[in-house]
Amino acid sequence: MRGCTQILAGVLAALFVITVTFTLFTVSFAQIITDRAAIKAILPKPALSDDVVPALISEVAREQARLLNAPLADVEPIVLRTVIHEVLPPGWVATQVDAVVDALFDFLTVGNQTPATLEIDAGTILNRLRGEPGRQAILVALQQLPQCTGAQLGFSFETGYFEEACVPPDAPLSDIATRVHSTVVDTLAQSPEVPAQIEPLTVPVLDENMLPPAARARLNQLRLIFALIQDRAWMLWLIPLSALLLMTLVAVRSFNDLSYWWGWSFLVAGFIALFLAIFTPPLLTATALRTITATSETLRIALSQLARQALNALLDQWMSDVYRQAGLMSVGGVGLLLAGFIRRTTSSTARSGLP
Repeated sequence: MRGCTQILAGVLAALFVITVTFTLFTVSFAQIITDRAAIKAILPKPALSDDVVPALISEVAREQARLLNAPLADVEPIVLRTVIHEVLPPGWVATQVDAVVDALFDFLTVGNQTPATLEIDAGTILNRLRGEPGRQAILVALQQLPQCTGAQLGFSFETGYFEEACVPPDAPLSDIATRVHSTVVDTLAQSPEVPAQIEPLTVPVLDENMLPPAARARLNQLRLIFALIQDRAWMLWLIPLSALLLMTLVAVRSFNDLSYWWGWSFLVAGFIALFLAIFTPPLLTATALRTITATSETLRIALSQLARQALNALLDQWMSDVYRQAGLMSVGGVGLLLAGFIRRTTSSTARSGLP
């Protein structure tokens, strides 16, 4: 009878180890992906403005040139990055990313049926284009143009426009940039489509009313899953706790039994979780990066860098939580085993001292 009890307790201990390890990883991950502040911290905003946005602009320009059968000079990403930094206000990209995260989280919250929208302050960008940042951006762009040779006309100070895509060798680039900037500002001022004061633009991020029925059904399922993960993920802990309780009822008759079964179960579970936490990040990162594809190598590299930074931030936060809890389990297991060993040693010494 005792042999059957030990076997059953061993099965329950193995079930505890498996389920507590799974629950530890799953609940920690669920707590991160349902926390909007954590997602905002994970997303690498500098990589978006420094790498992804310039690569996207370059890709769109290249595609438009291909459709129009027009030549396009290759512009270095660092140049586009400089232009973007000149035109966009400091922190603008980070603000937009945080706004998108807020809109999507509000949209995924069950009961919030309003479309997810992003409000873009285009007036601030336009004002910077009209000011010195706009002139500096034009100057950076002009530095990429070749010098005119032979009969090439290049830039005309009278009209403020380029006759050909080159700059006169005898004209200072700063003067050309000032004249071009003045032309751009005048054109914007005279355009009836560009008012002097632009109200913030409301851009829909996700509107289920614009989706087909099948997509709306999947979106509702996603809402329910998100709510379930956010509110009920902690209940997974009931599975290993139930296995631990059943093991205790079956095998524990004394403190020595408790220290043995609980100690080894906690120690093994903690060591397995630590082992998985060491090898999980590189495996997940390599798998995710292999799935990234793009229409150009530059864009693929930019997206890969963005994904790598986001994954590193996510995995650092995730594995830190796993390391902490797995470490506590391991220390608890060692403590229980030591306590049982000390108690058995003390009891044996006391019995041997009896007459």
